[in-house]
Amino acid sequence: GSGALEGLCRAEMAAGHGGLAEVSERARRLLDDPEFLRPVVICGFHHSGTRLLARQLAALGVRQRINLYQYEWTYVVQLNSILEPGCMDPGRLGSGGEAASLVQPHRLAFRMALAGLQPGEPWGFKDPRNGLAAEAWLKAFPEARVVHLLRDPVATIGTLPELYDRFVRLDARRPTRTRFWMDLWQAYVDGARRGMASAAAAVEIRFEDLCADP
Repeated sequence: GSGALEGLCRAEMAAGHGGLAEVSERARRLLDDPEFLRPVVICGFHHSGTRLLARQLAALGVRQRINLYQYEWTYVVQLNSILEPGCMDPGRLGSGGEAASLVQPHRLAFRMALAGLQPGEPWGFKDPRNGLAAEAWLKAFPEARVVHLLRDPVATIGTLPELYDRFVRLDARRPTRTRFWMDLWQAYVDGARRGMASAAAAVEIRFEDLCADP
């Protein structure tokens, strides 16, 4: 069954980190730790400077598991893409994805235990999609801290590389590339702000202010 398969996967993942029993015990301690239950959820539209913000938070001691050049964690990116499969198309946003229960603290604890996170140590994760999936993250971690980085949309869209144009879908409502990206930018901002409104702790930072006074 699925439980047996998950057990085998966990055993394989833990093999080089002290074994399944040791990693499972570290994960159990994390789940009992109030600090683990309040991760820093970093969000902001693509090319809004979230990588800069995540690096600065890392320098301040916020542990993050990174394995993508965008300074992101594949596991979180995949979860968010499943929760909101329309994340790169404003016409598909909200059309349906997996339920918020897909985000499971015990699975995050096991993976962060593998990464060496210790009880009492702050941690977090950066992904532009975090704002769109904020409901799921806050359901799993009600005490999560949301940090939203906001950048001027004209400047943001102007820095999107050409490879992003593969996501552009023009229609009568969005007849131009600029309109497509402006609508998606607004959806990301609205999603992040909804998450902030229901979060136990949240802050919105302007990219321009961050650059002027890190």
